Amino acid sequence: MTSMAYAPESGSDETRRLIKKKMTASKLFQSIDSAAAAGLNVTVFLVIGFPHDRPEHLAENLPFIDQLSSHGVNDIGIGYYMALPGTELFHSLYDGGHLKIDGKYFRHILDALAPVPLQSYCEALSRLDLVFWKFKMFRRFYGAKKRNGEDGLLSSLRRAASGLFHSDDHATKLETVVRNAMTSGIETILATFSPRYLNKTDERAMLASWDSIYRGVREQKLASGVATRAAVDSTDLHRTNVIFALTREHATIHTIVPTAAQS
Repeated sequence: MTSMAYAPESGSDETRRLIKKKMTASKLFQSIDSAAAAGLNVTVFLVIGFPHDRPEHLAENLPFIDQLSSHGVNDIGIGYYMALPGTELFHSLYDGGHLKIDGKYFRHILDALAPVPLQSYCEALSRLDLVFWKFKMFRRFYGAKKRNGEDGLLSSLRRAASGLFHSDDHATKLETVVRNAMTSGIETILATFSPRYLNKTDERAMLASWDSIYRGVREQKLASGVATRAAVDSTDLHRTNVIFALTREHATIHTIVPTAAQS
């Protein structure tokens, strides 16, 4: 074993409570200390842009990131929130009319680690706001001197650059991330000049009915009592236990009758 990755998702106590992340910062840092003392490469993953997020929630990540640095964390990953199908937050956004199943929706799922998000499901923060906070958080972490003696931003930049020139024996995830970003970036550029599996017109035609199909399925499940309509206010989701609803849905045999849009 060479690495340990943690996913507290946020440095905000309120955000962790609202997304049902059952952990405390003190227990997290106890575990990080043990992993660092064992000589493991430690990475922490955070997510920004949850539907409830406001600037004050993201600001709470900054002192949290300072603690990560001082406890021996080597690298940090910051992703944008993705509305993954089947989750409570997805249903909250969909039932509230804030999400549509279309090409833009599917592209945003591939977007979590992109420099600029394709979509923001956060009313208080625009896409550019999220870019600003992501940069600020990365700068805060990699600009700090680490407990392992690394000298902040310049040392991190040298380490990142080394990943561009070799793929073996990467000391931490940072080198691997930079090399993979370069490789995937080149492949993406080349792919734009390659034949598409579907041309854009056919792709739009294929996706045109998907939202109405899914909405028909969703409404039938709600009407039959198989599923429960999600709270439109995502800050209310933590008050319910989703396990009961999932158990009922998975234990129910139901037939979806095709609507005109689905036929």
